[in-house]
Amino acid sequence: VRSRQGLAYSVYGVWSVRYDYPGLFIAGGQTRSETTVPFIKSVLDEIQKLRTSPISSEELAKAKESVLNSFVFNFQKPEQTLSRLMRYEYYGYPEDFIFRYQKGVTATTIDDIQRVAEKYLKPDQIVTVVVGNASQIEPALTSLSQDVTVLDITIPKPKNS
Repeated sequence: VRSRQGLAYSVYGVWSVRYDYPGLFIAGGQTRSETTVPFIKSVLDEIQKLRTSPISSEELAKAKESVLNSFVFNFQKPEQTLSRLMRYEYYGYPEDFIFRYQKGVTATTIDDIQRVAEKYLKPDQIVTVVVGNASQIEPALTSLSQDVTVLDITIPKPKNS
């Protein structure tokens, strides 16, 4: 979406999990108004690819390395460590949760990714949020779906006193 198609300044995807509910998969990015619709289509295509085509062993290795190497940054400051330990205690996580988590990441397979993507990435439940100037988005968002809700969040100009 970003590198090959040049449709985004930035693009991302993250599974935001929580202990007490399954969480959300969030994908997004920043693009120009005139590339909004192609950007959304490309992101949706990538999500569909995750559901239907196995990732490569290189992609899995890079993802594992990224998760495992960045995990330490969750414990950089004493307050981060304390906050996590309190959360783990509150929700009843096992004492060795951090080590189980790391082992789980290490043990993740391409089949695991495929199975989870098929089960949890549900194209029919995707909600798309676009922030921008609707008059500059061409083609219009209605070219993706007729179910478009527009909210005007224009900041009013101050009244002269």
